[in-house]
Amino acid sequence: MKFKTVTSALLVLLFLSFSTPTIGQNKSNSTAKSLEALNLILLFNNLSNNFNNRPNKPYLGEMTLKNGDLIEGYLSLNNPVGDNYVVIYYTENDSKIYPVDTIDEVKLYKTDNTTADTVFKTIQNEKALLREVYNNNNDVAIYDTSISPFNNELSGSVYIKENDDLINTWFFWTSGPKHDLLRYIRNKDGIRYKRKDFKSLDDLFQKV
Repeated sequence: MKFKTVTSALLVLLFLSFSTPTIGQNKSNSTAKSLEALNLILLFNNLSNNFNNRPNKPYLGEMTLKNGDLIEGYLSLNNPVGDNYVVIYYTENDSKIYPVDTIDEVKLYKTDNTTADTVFKTIQNEKALLREVYNNNNDVAIYDTSISPFNNELSGSVYIKENDDLINTWFFWTSGPKHDLLRYIRNKDGIRYKRKDFKSLDDLFQKV
């Protein structure tokens, strides 16, 4: 859907400015917060004109570039530009676009709904950052294509990285990403596991 009004952006960014730590210096008065929110809204709206769809929701975190630079602030992940993807970095008065192929990893900080920071990585020839949802000391890792902090739910396509191979588990006839992962485990072990055999995502992850 094309971006037609500023209403959604106003709501999202006003919410961000009052419910999350401010960018830059701490500001205690409401006037300063309102000005900061207005700056972010204007940036969001200006950027939306450069994308087919509005930019993805930004989250507070840090980004490590392949040249070693570390950037901290509000980051909007995996925004499509042509055939490629970019991360948008927001400050109070400016924004900058970083192609995914210049990024080593992104870490989104934990929120009220998450218990740990969430890591996103560029892997092999994937054009977009993948969200790491499980890592067994780099022996086996599980990723999905979500662009938000991990709150114990899978989203989009699920990938398994094992022995340097990256496997997309997506299958048309399954009911969703959790079922895709269950199907992968069934095929790997040759056992017809049922959903009730796994009481949590962690149980599924341990079986990969």
